[in-house]
Amino acid sequence: MLVTVGPYLYRNTQLLQKICRVLRVYYLSALDLVRSSDGSSSQEGSAYENSRVHLKEVRLRVEEALGTCLLPSLQLIPANPAVGNEIWEVMSLLPYEARYRLYGEWEKDDERNPLLLAARQVAKLDTRRILKRLAKENLKPLGRMVAKLAHANPMTVLRTIVNQIEAYRDMIPPVVDAFKYLTQVSEAV
Repeated sequence: MLVTVGPYLYRNTQLLQKICRVLRVYYLSALDLVRSSDGSSSQEGSAYENSRVHLKEVRLRVEEALGTCLLPSLQLIPANPAVGNEIWEVMSLLPYEARYRLYGEWEKDDERNPLLLAARQVAKLDTRRILKRLAKENLKPLGRMVAKLAHANPMTVLRTIVNQIEAYRDMIPPVVDAFKYLTQVSEAV
């Protein structure tokens, strides 16, 4: 059902948060099953193998839900760090290889969906607008504004910041100070 809903889950943030919590418990229960069935006898060994296969299936389902529904939905929600933290709670359970693969797929999905592409372009333009005004004097409010944009679009915002820093080296200290306002999802990207 989550694949069918896709990124349009952004319209109900409470449901999105509940789905994140359910997915987290679903994955943790599969991990607990593997840990509890770790035995030495042959009969328990087959139970261990069954639980490993089950864990693999659960992980694939969680990754599919994250890639097709939760991450794209996050991109469409205007600055809600609570949703970002709920999604991070699920993503943090996955190995880093799976997380970075999901980040790459998330970036590619933006190009196929016009709604996500528009959200990405708006985030890129807003980031550039804020970075033009960023200085030591107004660091705190503008740093918070950058973090607010990065709640929903961490990939786009951080890529734009890196491009701007490559062009203007004197922006490095203010941008580094602004990064202290980022959430866990933004920091992981």
